[in-house]
Amino acid sequence: MIIAIGKDTGKLYAKGNNRKEVFRYLDKQYKYSTRRDNENNYDGYVYPEPLLIRRVE
Repeated sequence: MIIAIGKDTGKLYAKGNNRKEVFRYLDKQYKYSTRRDNENNYDGYVYPEPLLIRRVE
């Protein structure tokens, strides 16, 4: 099982059987948009805090 936890708070943001499931869930929960003038510039942070992706047994 793979989990995504907050680096600062330790909050569990997502869990799944593989990395794809975890990132699909995160993508649904935490949408972000790009600026119209340049698609490489993002408006703010993608996630509320830095995330740690870990494998647990």
